[in-house]
Amino acid sequence: MKKGIIVTSFGTSNRETMELCIESIENRIKERYTDYLVTRA
Repeated sequence: MKKGIIVTSFGTSNRETMELCIESIENRIKERYTDYLVTRA
């Protein structure tokens, strides 16, 4: 069974903010934990 990490946030309606903040954090988690399934809640 594969382990996973669920990334949660309050979100944003601004696409640029999402790319700069939320997605950049998700990408860093994915780079660090390559053996884990990383998904957004």
